Amino acid sequence: MAQISIVEFNLERYFPTVEQGILLTNQEITRCRKQKIRIIKLIHGYGSSGVGGNLRHGIRRHLQTMVQTGSLRGLTWGEEFSIFDETTRQMLDAVPELRRDSDLERCNQGITMIFVG
Repeated sequence: MAQISIVEFNLERYFPTVEQGILLTNQEITRCRKQKIRIIKLIHGYGSSGVGGNLRHGIRRHLQTMVQTGSLRGLTWGEEFSIFDETTRQMLDAVPELRRDSDLERCNQGITMIFVG
């Protein structure tokens, strides 16, 4: 049986507050670590304000802190998810099937790619 290396986690479907979103995201990261899943495609949405919503900003701040403290290997914002981004290239090297992701090169501000390890 092939090992699953990528999962999609649609946080947006829960309509969470920022705090709930952080909790749910942390739970998904823990679950993926246990199952040795390397990449999480986190769908948090963009927000309806036209400048990005609180959930998007709050989740991204939290994830950036996790990278800075070494809790995550890396992350790429959806708008930077491109072969020209260094972290994306590292993810593609680690998980080549990620090249088939529909959001690669699409500049999708409603997602974040999380490199669990």
